[in-house]
Amino acid sequence: MHDTTDTTPDIEVGEIAPNGLIVTAEVTLRDRSNVSVSKPTLDATLAMIRRRHHNRPPVIELAPIHAKDTVCFTPGRWHVTTTGLKLLDPSDKAPTTYQMEFHNFSIITPGEGSIAAKSSLSVVVAAAQSLANRNVEEFELTSALPGFRGLVLSPESFDDTVELSTVPELPPKPTTKPQTPSRLHRLITRAKRRWEATRPARSTKTRPRKPTTRPKIASPSIEWAKKAPIMLTIGAVVLVGLLILGLLQFAPSRETEPAAAPTWFTPAPTAEPADAELLTGYDKKLWELPADKTAALGWFKAGVAYVTPDSGELALNDTSTGDEIAKAKLDGPIKYTAEFTDGDTPAVAARTDKSVTAITADGKTQSWPVAKDQKLNVTGTTPMIKSKNGDIHALTVGEKDPVTVTSNPQFLPVSIDNRSLIQIESGKPRLVSVPFGETDDEASTITLTAPTDDATFERHISAGHGLAVAEWAVEGTNYIVVHSLTENGAITGATEASPTSQDWKVGRGLETAIIGDTAFNLTTGTITAQSTTGDFTTALGPTAITEAGAERTYYLNKHTYTDPDRVIGFTSEGIALVRGSNGVVTANEKGSTK
Repeated sequence: MHDTTDTTPDIEVGEIAPNGLIVTAEVTLRDRSNVSVSKPTLDATLAMIRRRHHNRPPVIELAPIHAKDTVCFTPGRWHVTTTGLKLLDPSDKAPTTYQMEFHNFSIITPGEGSIAAKSSLSVVVAAAQSLANRNVEEFELTSALPGFRGLVLSPESFDDTVELSTVPELPPKPTTKPQTPSRLHRLITRAKRRWEATRPARSTKTRPRKPTTRPKIASPSIEWAKKAPIMLTIGAVVLVGLLILGLLQFAPSRETEPAAAPTWFTPAPTAEPADAELLTGYDKKLWELPADKTAALGWFKAGVAYVTPDSGELALNDTSTGDEIAKAKLDGPIKYTAEFTDGDTPAVAARTDKSVTAITADGKTQSWPVAKDQKLNVTGTTPMIKSKNGDIHALTVGEKDPVTVTSNPQFLPVSIDNRSLIQIESGKPRLVSVPFGETDDEASTITLTAPTDDATFERHISAGHGLAVAEWAVEGTNYIVVHSLTENGAITGATEASPTSQDWKVGRGLETAIIGDTAFNLTTGTITAQSTTGDFTTALGPTAITEAGAERTYYLNKHTYTDPDRVIGFTSEGIALVRGSNGVVTANEKGSTK
C-alpha cells in the first residue's frame, strides 16, 4: 500500500464502536442416521428442527471441521429452544441429535447487503480485512452461527484506504509465484549469451563419403609443395580469428543487456549486518511529553500530534523543539489519522464521523465536512474523498468546502497530487493527470516506460507522490517497477517481485515507501534498502523496519541496527522519538546531555 494513513490507533477519544459485519452461511444438518439436509440459513435450519418431533430437547454440535478450527469457532453443544440456542454445560451428558456444518459463507453489512457471498470462510474474512484496510477502520465480524468467535479486524499497518489491486476492472494479481533467478543464475545466463553471440558458428556441411577405392599415394614432397600455400593461408586466417575472438571476449559488449541483468535494474545497496544499536550516542534530550499527553500520540513529518487530555483538541507540536504549533477543535472521536502535504508544507489530518480536521506544519488549521459513508484516500499528496455514487472531492487547505473534481470515466481514480487527479487505465501501462480548480493546465496522458521492448505489463499497484508503481514481466521474471510521473513515466527503480510484493506502503514521515522486502526513496523513486531479515513492515522517516516478534531491525544509510527502545519517530535530521516504558515520550539527538 501506498499512503500515509495511520492504521494504528495512536489517537483516540473515547470508546469507538467498530463497524459491524455479520457472517452468515448455508447449513448442512446431519442426524444420527447420517441423513443430511441443507438449508440456506441458520434460521431456516432451526425452524426445520423445531417442526420435527423429538422425544427430548434436540441437541446440536459443530461438525468436526469447525470443532477443530479453534481460531474461528469455539467447540460446544447447544439445546435448540423455541427462541434460539442455549449453550450446554460441558458436564451435560445429553446425547447429540444433530451435527451442523457451514459452507458458502457470506458477509453482510446491516442495511447494505452482501459484500462477499458464498465463499469459504477464509475468503470472506480476507474480504473483511481488505475492507478494513481500504477504509482504514476497524470492522467487527459477528455471527449467529453457533460457536463462532467474534473477530475485530484492525487495518493492517500502513495499508491504504483504497487498494488498487482490489478495485474492480483492475487485472488480478499474479497467481503463480514469479521466477526469481539467483545472482549465480543471472551471471551464468549472461556469460552463456555473450559466448553464444561471439563464438564462431559450427559448419553444417556434410562430409563427402570416402571413396571405396584407395587413392593413389602421391609423393610427399610434391603434395606438400602443392598444399603449402593453402595451409599457410588457412593458418593465418585461424590465427586472426583467434585474435578477434579474444578481443571480443574481453571487450565491453555492445549488445543490449539481457533481462537477467538489465541496465534499468539496479540492485539494492548492500546493508552491513546489525552490530550496533540505532540510538547509540543519542544522549542529548531535546524535550519530553508526560504520559498523560502521550496515550493518544503519533509522529508525522509535520510534527508530533496528540489529543489534549483536558479539552480533547487535536494538538501539533514541533518535532525539534517540542513547542506547540497549533490546536484544532474536534467534533467527535478520531477514527484514524493521516498525513499529507499542502504544497511543500507537511500536514496531519484527523478523521471523525462528521469531518476531517487538519493542522499544517506552519500552523494553519482547517476542517471540512465529510459524511460518514464517504471514504478518505490519502494515497497522493492531497486528501481525496470518494462518495458511494462515484463523486470525487479534494480537501484543499484554504478551501472551506471539499472541492469537486471531474474525472475521466474511462479511467480509474487513484489519488490526487497537488491539484491533479491521477487515474489509471485498467490493463494498460497508461495514466492520466486531470487538473482541477483554477488552473490553465490541461489533462495529460502518461505512458509508463517499459523495462525492455518485449516486457509485458501485468498490473498497476499504486500511484501518488509523483510516482507510479507497476508490475512487469521480463523474460519469465516479474519485477516491481517504479516510474516517475513528472518525467513522463521514466523508470526510477525496480526490484524482483515476490509473492509478498503486493502492496505499496508509504511510511511515516513521507520519506520512504516499502513493498515486500524492498524500500524506496519516496522523492526519487530509487531503491534505498533490501531486507535480509524478512519483509519490511513499516518505515519511519528515512528508516525502513522489519519486525520479528518484539525485535526490530532498522535499515538506514546502508547499515542495519537494532535497539531495545521503542522508537516511534525518526527524522532525516537525526532526531529520534522514543516512548518509554513509563509512557513518557522523549525527543533525543546525538550528543551529550551536558
